[in-house]
Amino acid sequence: MRVVPTASGVIIVNPLYVWIHTVFDLIFAPFCDSINPLSDKLSHWEICPSLGLKSYHSQGKINPMNSTNSHPDFQPEKHEISVSKLKQKLDCKEPLVLLDVREPHEHEIVHIQGAQLIPLNELPQNVDGLDNDAEIVIYCHHGMRSMHAATYLYQNGFQNVKSLTGGIDQWAIEIDKTLNRY
Repeated sequence: MRVVPTASGVIIVNPLYVWIHTVFDLIFAPFCDSINPLSDKLSHWEICPSLGLKSYHSQGKINPMNSTNSHPDFQPEKHEISVSKLKQKLDCKEPLVLLDVREPHEHEIVHIQGAQLIPLNELPQNVDGLDNDAEIVIYCHHGMRSMHAATYLYQNGFQNVKSLTGGIDQWAIEIDKTLNRY
């Protein structure tokens, strides 16, 4: 157990909870306006007796942890595309928007030629610049952020959105083995 000071006193925290909390903060820090010390971060979480956390308060930004973000009609399995299917579409020069939702430093390491970079945490500010009628294929490193982006875009009226299954890593494994992997 660990003692963590807060504004209202002290909380005794299970080490597993702290580890999970830290991992989630590393993943979802871009969704928070600032990175706070652990004691301040605790205020962003609701405590759940079984796991130690319930949801992250995103303060109006994309919040993949919040169940209110799921659209009742959105079915993730219908909004995925395999790397082989994307390769086929690109080879046939089918019109589509290829959207990379990773961070700029990740994009510099490796990207699919012709992809437009809009980091996930900047997507809400850039959604108006996307063609609502185009097929949009979104990718990230392994497919998690891209599925969150697909859900977000679907909620905002984009019907033809797909997340690249396995992300750029799967693309580098199956399609272009010359690409860097990280």
